[in-house]
Amino acid sequence: MIDHVNEYDELDLYVTPSTPRETFDQEVREWAEYKDENPNVWKAVYKRNIDVEALAYLTISAEARAKIVN
Repeated sequence: MIDHVNEYDELDLYVTPSTPRETFDQEVREWAEYKDENPNVWKAVYKRNIDVEALAYLTISAEARAKIVN
């Protein structure tokens, strides 16, 4: 029983938060996947003149945008 309790003491439950750049890169990947999976919707809604990087930038938090710009 004590060994079982000690196993939980050794767990590292802290997850390091993503950096603003990592958050941006993840958004870029998600938008690129969406664009590839839904080409007709992409053409109808976003036209061809908007890129995934612009949408990713617009969808991350204002705090992350400020840190990426600076």
